[in-house]
Amino acid sequence: MYKYVQNSHSAAKIDEQLTTKIHTELAKHRIDSQFMTFNSEKELSALLETLGKSSATTIVVVGDDYDFNILIGTIGKIDSDTAIGYLPIVKSKIAKNLQIHSWLDAVRALAQRKITEKTIYSIANRYFYDTIYLAAAESNDSVPSTIKIRTEGNLELTLPPAKISFENLNEDHYFNNAPIQVSAHEPGEAVTKKSSLKTKIINIFDKKSLDQGKLLLSLHSKIFNLEGADNLVDNFGRKYKNIVTIGKYNKKIRLISKKTNQKSN
Repeated sequence: MYKYVQNSHSAAKIDEQLTTKIHTELAKHRIDSQFMTFNSEKELSALLETLGKSSATTIVVVGDDYDFNILIGTIGKIDSDTAIGYLPIVKSKIAKNLQIHSWLDAVRALAQRKITEKTIYSIANRYFYDTIYLAAAESNDSVPSTIKIRTEGNLELTLPPAKISFENLNEDHYFNNAPIQVSAHEPGEAVTKKSSLKTKIINIFDKKSLDQGKLLLSLHSKIFNLEGADNLVDNFGRKYKNIVTIGKYNKKIRLISKKTNQKSN
């Protein structure tokens, strides 16, 4: 049974006409179902817990990459046998990686239900799919916090305030023994208190400024501990305590994909 979840605050807006088209195509393949909406990560977590007790064998995210990543963050609530699908409404980097090029293409892939397995890693009590960014959010403290990074091998480095990214390189067999890469760049300009929350997050994690910032660190490990900054926020606006463990847990997920290394199930 297919279940569809949709972020009611998604930037990928779906009008009534497009909704009708999508449901019509899903019905042609006998995989149509109501779109269940959520307003927050907490609400999605509760929804997934409920779906986990139902007969759902496939959970599909309708929206954009932000919405997909929010689902991945709470994937601990989903049974390992459940397949994850993605129905992108806008241009999508993740969908492209799955070789899905439009919402219509996604409907066909969902109907074929060919599975690609991927290992993802934890960050605190969440998971991340491919890359997640962390930085210090706005603080009343005039002295920026330094950040300590410690690897599984107890290598410890102290960094000045920085934008930090963790990348899942599990699909590259060369990095099997150290599948997570951490990179740190100098931060960009400070964000004022008058800015909206959305503006603050965009400015903190503006990819252009991240790429142009001076590289401070780049290394690989299975597990990292991040310590020091008490106001960390990720590129989805979620806050973290001053000690964050990355990679402590891993989980194999089953993605519906059009990649060639698939299996039907």
